[in-house]
Amino acid sequence: MRLHLWHRIMLLLITPVLAASVIVFFEFQNLSTIYNKISVIEIIDDINLTILELRRYEKNILLFNEEQNIRLFPRTLCSPQKGIKRMESEIMSDISKLQYRTLQENIDHYDKHVATLIACVKEDQRIIEAIRPLGRAIEDAADIKLALDLRRYEKNYIIYKEAAAVHNVYSLSRRSSHRIPR
Repeated sequence: MRLHLWHRIMLLLITPVLAASVIVFFEFQNLSTIYNKISVIEIIDDINLTILELRRYEKNILLFNEEQNIRLFPRTLCSPQKGIKRMESEIMSDISKLQYRTLQENIDHYDKHVATLIACVKEDQRIIEAIRPLGRAIEDAADIKLALDLRRYEKNYIIYKEAAAVHNVYSLSRRSSHRIPR
């Protein structure tokens, strides 16, 4: 079968267009795959930055007892959990269900441990607020040695977190001539 001249011209014109269309289609598929991988990397980077921020809050809670960080911590902890939920299908396809569950459990454990940490910091703050007035009240008393001992135990608790120091503060305050309520 012989093609007419106009069929040959049309075939010669359509062939490069079809070849270019096929190439563009496959490149678009590759671009779509790259876009999906980049979006996953962005989510992972966001999770990493959020974890660094959580660690900063942790440090500020432990060192400075800042109430603002105590309030911000639970709000910020929701962010990596949401990011992991968004990536659930990618994590499960690339890793496994077991590792995904382990990741979720580790975040839950972290949340519980930080709640315990915050409770301990608040209790520590309460103890410090309870023993400081005792030392100040006894300083006004005539017994300087007792006042210095009391302040030393107060310092030992505040700086070194010695549990026996709190007991010693209360026992010294009871021994003093001034009765100071707890």
